[in-house]
This record gives sequence, C-alpha cells and structure tokens, in this order.
Amino acid sequence: MVDLVTNLDFWDNGEIVSLDKPIIHADEHSTNYATKGFEGGCTHKRPNNVVIFRPKPRFVRFREDTARELFLDVKWSPEQLLEITKDLIRRNEAKIKSGEIIRYPFRGEVVEYKESPDRWYIRPHVRHAARSLGVYTPPEPKVFIYIAPFGKYHGDALKNGAKLKIVEETRIDPRAFSSAAKGSLFYAIGFKAIAKAKMEDPSIDEVILPDMWGYVADGSGGNVSMIKGGVLYVTRLHSSLNGIVKQSIVELTQNELGMKIKETDISPKQIYQADEVFLTGNAAQITPVREIDAHLIGDGLPGPYTRKLQDMFSGIVLNNPNLFPNCSKYQDWMEPVYPES
Repeated sequence: MVDLVTNLDFWDNGEIVSLDKPIIHADEHSTNYATKGFEGGCTHKRPNNVVIFRPKPRFVRFREDTARELFLDVKWSPEQLLEITKDLIRRNEAKIKSGEIIRYPFRGEVVEYKESPDRWYIRPHVRHAARSLGVYTPPEPKVFIYIAPFGKYHGDALKNGAKLKIVEETRIDPRAFSSAAKGSLFYAIGFKAIAKAKMEDPSIDEVILPDMWGYVADGSGGNVSMIKGGVLYVTRLHSSLNGIVKQSIVELTQNELGMKIKETDISPKQIYQADEVFLTGNAAQITPVREIDAHLIGDGLPGPYTRKLQDMFSGIVLNNPNLFPNCSKYQDWMEPVYPES
C-alpha cells in the first residue's frame, strides 16, 4: 500500500480542492452499486506548450454516452469541461514551476516530479452521489476531474511488444450496458481478469476479454486490432468501445497508408494468425503485441505497419515532421493548454 500525501489540486463539482481531500462517502449510491463512469485523456509535452489529444470527442462521450447510460445528467457542456481541465493543468504545472515537488504513485511506487511530466493523465468522473441505500434512488449526479503524472503504461512493451492472454472473463453484454460508454463496472471485470492472469503468469502485460460469443472484444483498458495481408481488422462496436485513439488510427491507416479497413468479428484463431496485432488507448497509445497465449504474432517483433503508426501518432502529438511529414494535417486533433502566440 502506498502511503501518499500529494499537493495536486483537482476540480470537484465546481470547486478546486486538494486531491488529498476525501469526497466520496461510504454510504453513497456509487459506492454500493457501482453507478459511476469516467473518461480518459492525455497531455503531451512540447517544447513551448502542453497539448491534449482529441479532448472534445472525449468530453462529448463522457456527457452523452457514459453519464446518460447511468441516467446522470452532467450540467457542464463539453466545452466547459475542457476549459476546466486546461485550467487544472495550468494550476498544477504552476506549482512545479514555482519550485514545489509533485509526489504521485505510478505502478505502486511514489515518483517525485521536479519538472512538468511528459504526460498528464486526465480523469473526468461522474457518479450517483445520493447517500441512501436501495438500488433505485433518484439520481444525484456529481462530477470531478483530476489529473496525474503518467508514465509508460505497458513499460518496455511499447518498444518490444506486449505479451497477452485471452481470458475466460467476458465483456458485458451490450444489451445490459452500452459498449459506447465507459462504465466503471467494465473495468472491474478487466481488473479481475488481469489480476488473475498475472497471478498465473507475472510476465503477462495485458489480457483480451472476449465478447459473449467468444470473439475478441477489448483489452482490460484499451482496444485490440490486427493486420493481416495488408488489411486492418478492427473489432465490431457491438461489444467494444469505439476508442478515440482507435478511430484516429483507422483514419491514419486509410489516409496515409492506403490500407483497407474491415470491421468484423475476430476469433482467437484469427488473431493468433495475424501478421501484426496492437493495442490502442490513452494509456497504451499504440502498443505492439508480440505474443498471445504462447502464439508468436508474426516473427514475434513489432511489425512494420505498427511502427509506422507509432511514428505517425508521435509525430502528430509532438508536431514533429521528422517522425511524420504530414503531421501538420492533423493538428486540429490537438488542443493547446496554454495560449499560443
């Protein structure tokens, strides 16, 4: 257990407060019944600014898909939530620039930040905050947003490829809870699946959860896609999240690589026989996969298309034409935190 006192601020339902301040009561509806959901986002550090990757569609999904799936109304617009987030980043970066040291845990260890981190993870959260027992209690939505320094989620796998396992735990039937929403209960299943897999084999980096029919759905925290014969195969949306990074990769694959895209059911056998497999998401970014269930993917090394997509993604977020000559075409995906001169 990490013993932590941090000096980060976060935004709680209209107020700026210390991240150390407890705000969720033991008797809240969300505590008892998992009536909560969230969104994710990441910043990227440039020499003269900090930028957020495609925040606007994320806040739309947070408000229109996740919150509404739980019958929780978020009174702030996506545009207001974005401005609140940018102000929060500026506030916390100002602490570091004034000489304060930010302490925050990553993968179970407390890290000290004397300079602004390369990435801030952004976590908007909505919950049913009524203090009452009983499954049905009239909704009382509350929203908070916090940011935290964030490292490489899959560590060296970003360079060398990840080791995956297809587990028996399944993605929730979309008839019970929409796969378009980021409900916390999805990630509870993902946690159980990866915790169990790591107990059996600590070298596992990520798991794949099948859908109710046994086809590939998602990882515990991101999307899974594959390339075979020069075609990009992506999972169908009935059981998988329509990830923002995945959408971006589909667009880049079509526009820049001229590849065909096929949205389809992907069986375990098909993914074992893929030329390339990769994970996408806020945390994963674009992480190559080298092995699934002891089956090497391709030659067991990150594939050429995956490497190209990694370079394109990095080129866009860093606005670096050396990595991706056409990066300027996609700068409307990036939201600057500080005013640009």
